[in-house]
Amino acid sequence: MNIQNSLKKIIDFADTSVKYEVCDNKDHEDKKILIVYFINNTKYLSVDEFTLYIIDKINCHKTFTEIFTELKKKYQFKENIFDLFESFKSTIVFSYLFENNKELNELKKDKYIYPKINLINSKYVSNISSCFTIFFKLKIFWIAFISLPLILISGYVVTEVGFQELYKFITFQNTFIFYFGYILCVFIHEIGHASATLNFGAKPNQIGFGFYLISPVFYCDVSDIWRLQRKERLIVDLGGIYFQWIISFILLIFYYLTKFEGFIVFSFFNFISSLINLNPFLLYDGYWALSDIIGISNLRSKSFFELRLFFKNLIKLQFSVSSLKQTLLIIYAFLSFGMLFTFLYYMIFLNTDSILYFFINCFNFLKIIYLNFNSISFEYIKGTLTSFIAPTIFYWLISKLIYKKIKKWKTR
Repeated sequence: MNIQNSLKKIIDFADTSVKYEVCDNKDHEDKKILIVYFINNTKYLSVDEFTLYIIDKINCHKTFTEIFTELKKKYQFKENIFDLFESFKSTIVFSYLFENNKELNELKKDKYIYPKINLINSKYVSNISSCFTIFFKLKIFWIAFISLPLILISGYVVTEVGFQELYKFITFQNTFIFYFGYILCVFIHEIGHASATLNFGAKPNQIGFGFYLISPVFYCDVSDIWRLQRKERLIVDLGGIYFQWIISFILLIFYYLTKFEGFIVFSFFNFISSLINLNPFLLYDGYWALSDIIGISNLRSKSFFELRLFFKNLIKLQFSVSSLKQTLLIIYAFLSFGMLFTFLYYMIFLNTDSILYFFINCFNFLKIIYLNFNSISFEYIKGTLTSFIAPTIFYWLISKLIYKKIKKWKTR
């Protein structure tokens, strides 16, 4: 992008009168949080004083020369104004506000949840969440968060419930009830995030529905938590899982009171789904929690960058002592790729037929459903659909990789 085009985008930005505010960054005293309000969209960016000064002057409708001449004088920079502009172009705030200006609608899309459908607006989310903020008082939260999984695991061991019992329990008669119960638990999971957000004085936004990988998911926009300290954000990250554990505990109590098998089986299923959410290598709650624990934002992209740099230095036989942060990033990237390659190895070498015959199997399954729907058993349908999960994820990953390569090729 040349400077003239960049200047035009800066002028366009100033003319749109985009609203913004600045608040303290509680994790970094030398930086601020810039909150930019687009149409139906809010961005939270960690910025330094240099960037804030420029943004403020842009909103005063000053020219490029005026802005960077004043900047050079104010901070006594030795660089010329063109070099200062190039430095500004390298900031993340520039890429959000100007390089993508052609398409503010693109900023509304999550990269990992798409498409998105808003279901409950922020006003109702706040009203519902206000009833549950008591669960996030620090002593209550940490005592419950540590003790609940221990109680639940002990209960499942004593009652001898496991995956076999769960699989057998899902029958044609109770499929709808089971699925509705799961949807309700996932919704309560999002209320957990919203309640924790509200408890610490930030604002939870809308709850919506979308797709992550191949899975339908609910989501709650809690981007306002960037105002909070890391330890508070961590509790928000874990708030949804915490609420799921509370639900599982209540169902466990109901089982002991009624001896109805459905309570203990669904309690186990809900608990297992919450543990999957702790996976730090997918963009689930565990990922955001780990990011806040170690204090590294954009954990995935930074770890992949450090891993590429590590291998480049290895090839050049340049061995240097990495900082603790770099070491953690490299380890995370290794483990992340390790999980992916383990799955690919299993599918390609140990489960080859499911890939080779996947589309034929799908066609035959649909054909059987169409021609013999009344004569086939629910067990056959359940077993076939279960066998389709792994190859579906495999082909989804492959298609995503091809799409990225094509997109990268087109931008050259």
